[in-house]
Amino acid sequence: MQINKVAFIGKGGVGLLYGSMIAKTLGNDAVEYIMDDARFERHANDALTVNGKPCDLTSVRASEATPADLVILTVKTTGLNQALKTMERVMGPNTLIASLCNGITSEQKIAERFGWEHTVLGICQGMDAVFLNGALTFTNAGEIRFGAAAGTDPATVTAIDGLYTRCGIAHTVEDDIAHRM
Repeated sequence: MQINKVAFIGKGGVGLLYGSMIAKTLGNDAVEYIMDDARFERHANDALTVNGKPCDLTSVRASEATPADLVILTVKTTGLNQALKTMERVMGPNTLIASLCNGITSEQKIAERFGWEHTVLGICQGMDAVFLNGALTFTNAGEIRFGAAAGTDPATVTAIDGLYTRCGIAHTVEDDIAHRM
């Protein structure tokens, strides 16, 4: 499976960092930030920049979202329960899931709701992203470390690895991601 449409749940520093990298390769139409209606009303028209350049990536109300090939969660762990509700509309039968949430328990909660087959374990590290007043600045995009859980379909890992490679996102597929985390 080749990933062509990525939905982000979380439009802060990590989400904008990796979303902008994906959009640079696949185009702005390939990336959407999915928000519950209240959050959409507050943030949909925010003027955002990435390293000083305007960032016009699309925000979509969860109630109007359509399934994506991959959902990447980039919320703080305290927002995970709301994020799981928000992502329901972008989940199709073959949608893959990657979590870059802080902490090490988000994937368990995700898998309890959506299953392990299409969910990978992951962390991001080493970036120097600062997001303040709608402006994301960074010089180092860091690296994503991810891999399969016990029930993850190996094709899920292969597809996400392919996306990150195509988009120039530094990453490592870990044989024992649980240990790494």
